[in-house]
Amino acid sequence: MIPRLEWLVSTLASMTSVDAGSQSDTGSTTSTTSTTSTTSPTSTTSVAVPEPRDTAESGSMRLSRLILLAVLGVLALGGLLLRVWMLGHNSMDSDQATVGLMAREILHGHTYAFYWGQGYGGAEPYVVAAVSAVFGQSPLTVNATPSLLAVIISVLIWRIGLRLFSDMAALCAAVMAWIWSESTVWNSTKELGLHQICAVMGCVVLLEALRIVQAARTDDGDRLGDWLVLGLAAGVGFWASPEVVYLALPAIAAVLISLRRHTLRAALIRTGGAAGMLLVGCLPWIWGTLGGKEASFPPSPIGYPSRVVSFFSHVLPLLLGLRVKGIGVWEGGPAIGKGLFLVACCLLLAAMAIVVVRTQDGWIIVLALALFPFLYAAFPTSWFWNDGRYAVQLTTLLSLVVFGALFSVLRPPLVRWAACVVLAAAFMTTLVAFDSVYGAITNPSELTTWTANPNPAILALAHKLHGIGISHAYGGYWVANDLTFVSGGTVTVDNIGYIRNPPEAGAVLTADQAAWIFVDPAQATRASFEIGATTNINPGTFNGSAPFIDWLDAHGITYHQYFVDIFDIVVPVHNVTPAELRRSP
Repeated sequence: MIPRLEWLVSTLASMTSVDAGSQSDTGSTTSTTSTTSTTSPTSTTSVAVPEPRDTAESGSMRLSRLILLAVLGVLALGGLLLRVWMLGHNSMDSDQATVGLMAREILHGHTYAFYWGQGYGGAEPYVVAAVSAVFGQSPLTVNATPSLLAVIISVLIWRIGLRLFSDMAALCAAVMAWIWSESTVWNSTKELGLHQICAVMGCVVLLEALRIVQAARTDDGDRLGDWLVLGLAAGVGFWASPEVVYLALPAIAAVLISLRRHTLRAALIRTGGAAGMLLVGCLPWIWGTLGGKEASFPPSPIGYPSRVVSFFSHVLPLLLGLRVKGIGVWEGGPAIGKGLFLVACCLLLAAMAIVVVRTQDGWIIVLALALFPFLYAAFPTSWFWNDGRYAVQLTTLLSLVVFGALFSVLRPPLVRWAACVVLAAAFMTTLVAFDSVYGAITNPSELTTWTANPNPAILALAHKLHGIGISHAYGGYWVANDLTFVSGGTVTVDNIGYIRNPPEAGAVLTADQAAWIFVDPAQATRASFEIGATTNINPGTFNGSAPFIDWLDAHGITYHQYFVDIFDIVVPVHNVTPAELRRSP
C-alpha cells in the first residue's frame, strides 16, 4: 500500500503544472525532485519538502500576495469604470457610425470584405453585428464592442504570460494592458472597424505559437489542432488588417524553427494545414481584392524614415503613458516628460535583455517588440500618430516584457510590492492624461454625469428634421453617416464628395425634397467636440450655407432655413441635387 500511496502523491504533484513554462510566483519553475523514475505504481519517489519558514516570513508573504491581488482587483475595476465613463461622454463620429451602418447591413444579410470606402480593414463589423443582434443597435453597443474585445485581449495576455512567466506575473501583465495607457483605454471605446479584432487575432497567434513550440519539446509533441488554429487566427487577423504581423511574424518564425524536431512528412502536414486555414481566414480579403476592390493603403504624406522617427518621438511615449493622446503634450511638461521617457527606454531595454536571458521562449515576445517600430512604420497609415490607434498591439508586448523581467529579477515579497508600485504608476499616467483631456478629475462633478447616447448636437438635428418632415438630406461626411446612424434610419444623408455612403444614400437623389445641412464656420471649434472634425463637415465644397443660399436666390428657388445647435438647415422647395448645382453654376 505504501508504494501505491507514494505513486499517487507523485502523480497529483505532477498534475499541478498545467502549462509548459508556468511558474510559481517566486519566479522559479514548480517541480519535484525524484530519486527514481516514476514509471509504475510500484516506483518510489521522494517529493521535495519546502524548508520550514518562521511565522513572520510566512505572514509577510501572505500579506504581500493579498495586497497585490487587491491592487489588481481595484485597478481592473478602475479600468472598467474609465471605459464606462468614456462611453457615456465621447460622442460618436462618422467613422464609428460607418461601422454601425455596416453592422446594420450585415444583420440584413449583406456582406462586406472591407470597411466602406477603403481597400483594407475588415472582420470587426461582424463582431459589432453580433453584439448589436443581442443588445440592439445604438452608439453605446457599437462603441462598447471594442471594450469587450479588450477584455478578451487581457485574458489572452494572461494565458500568454502563463506560458512564459509566473502566474502572478501573467496576471499583472493582463491588468497592466487593461489600464495602461490612456490612448489604449480610449481606443477600446472607439469602434474603428479593425484594430481590436486584429489585436485579438495577433494574441491568439502568439499564444498558439508558444503552445506549439513548448509542446514540440515534450515526448508527446505538438498537436495539429494548434497549427490549424494558428493559421486561421493569422488569416482572420490579416483580413482585419495586415498589422497582425506585429505579433504574428515573430510567432510564425518560432513555430517554423520548431519544425526541425519533426520528420519531413509531419512538418509538411503541419505547415500545409496551417497554410490552408490561413487561406480560409483570408477568404474575405481575397474575395474583396479579386472583386475589384484593390487591397491597398492610402498613400502616406511622409516617407518610411519619417514614420520610424514619428514612432519613437510620438507613438512610443504615447503608449508608455508619457504623452497625452490627441494634443501630444508631455505629461509633467517637456523636461520631465522627456526625462521620464529616457529612463523608461533604458529600463525597457534592460527588461528585454532580462527576458531573453532568463525566460525560455521569451525571445519570441522580445523579437516582436524589437521589430515593432519598423513593422509599424511599414504601414503608410501609421503616419497618423495622434491617438495611437495603429499601435494598440504594442501594449500587449510592453506589459508582458515589463512584468516578465520584474518577476525574474526580484523574489517575493519584494517583487509583489514592486509590482504594486509599477501598476499604480502606470494607472496614474492614465489618469493624468485622462484629466488633461476631459478635466473630469479636477472637476469631480463631471464624474457623476453619464448618458447612453452622448451625441446631443446630432440628436437635436435628427429631432428637428423629423419635426419638419424631412427624411433625406445632403451633408458633409462627418455629419452624414453620424446622423444616418444616430437617427435610427429616420433620416438618410448623402455625404457629397465622400465614398463611405451607406447603400440607401442613393435614395436621397430621387427624393421629392431634401435638406442641405451646414455647419456655421464660426462653430468649427464646437464641431470638433460634437462630431469629431473641423473639415469635411459641409456638403461638397461649400463652407457654410451662404454660398448655397446665394445660388438659390439667383435661380429663384424658395427655401426655408432652420437653426439647431451648431447646424444650419436649408430646405429648398424641391430637391436640389448636386448635379443641378453643377449644371447651373
